[in-house]
Amino acid sequence: MKLKLLFISMFSILVLNAAMAQNTYVLNLQDENHYLEIADNASNDLDLDSVYTIEAWVYIKNTSHGNERIFRSQGWQMYVVSGTGSGGANATIRVDGSFMPAGSIDLSVPTEEWHHICLMSDGTGWTNNYLDGVANQNGGSSNISGSINLRIGSYSLETTDFIGAIDEIRISNINRYSRWSFTVTKDDPLFTSDENTVLLYHFDDNTEFPPANSSDKVFTVTNYGIDAGDYFDWNDPSFAESLPLGNPNNIEAGDKTLATDYKLMQNYPNPFNPTTTIPFELAEAAEVTLIVYDVRGREVANISAGFLSAGKHSFPFDGSSLSSGVYIYSLRAGNTVLNRRMMLSK
Repeated sequence: MKLKLLFISMFSILVLNAAMAQNTYVLNLQDENHYLEIADNASNDLDLDSVYTIEAWVYIKNTSHGNERIFRSQGWQMYVVSGTGSGGANATIRVDGSFMPAGSIDLSVPTEEWHHICLMSDGTGWTNNYLDGVANQNGGSSNISGSINLRIGSYSLETTDFIGAIDEIRISNINRYSRWSFTVTKDDPLFTSDENTVLLYHFDDNTEFPPANSSDKVFTVTNYGIDAGDYFDWNDPSFAESLPLGNPNNIEAGDKTLATDYKLMQNYPNPFNPTTTIPFELAEAAEVTLIVYDVRGREVANISAGFLSAGKHSFPFDGSSLSSGVYIYSLRAGNTVLNRRMMLSK
């Protein structure tokens, strides 16, 4: 996938170099009735027939209802059927449509993590849905055609809003990968456009609405309600596991340092109501601050502990003023940043 490197995951400790800050984004949609609509100026079929690859990187947040559209077009749709809870609980992504005689193809996808999803058919009798390169099921032969415009993110109804983030959408009129499995990782280079690329969105142009299609095809694109607030920075703290987005050519030796001797432990109890303890360890003395964010990336608490000695310490945290839900707590110790999730349940 894209290498917007220097990412912070729940279990990774990274020292960030301020000079490496990049203007790179993902499209974040959270129950706002926002989506993109893309119309092929010629025949509205996006140049697809029986051989195609439809792929994207998606981050599914806690879903409160089903039928949340990731894509919908041309008699087919890819949508989140179910998946509630947090802490990596699975959601179900379903692909179905009149073009698929074998019915639907379901994927079991962990929530609150970035995953590569893909729909691919070679026109000889099979259509597969993929999670991170692993084929889930043979959906039968498919032939995508029709006149319904492609919609990304929603179907204009409140109950069909996709709750999560989308990045690196690419639609091709060839098979990009092998039938049963392929290798795809989050530190792969950016998707590229070639003669077989029908549609490609990087979502890095946060000042352009609607965003620019990176292929050479000509479309009419309308954005419904998407603005700068829907372009989230790659390391936004609302993402429990941030996607490494960027360009590998930007990364030089010494630009990031793993600090494995700093530790941020899981709070206890967790879930908590309304107080909890957040333990951590310092490799050396440092100025220490704890910042707590909600899932939209808004800062809800900022606690300075001052200058602390090396060793074991803990923060008491009181969530009495907060609503129930998942929060990200971020420990700042000198140049080291450590993130974890916790759940407040009232």
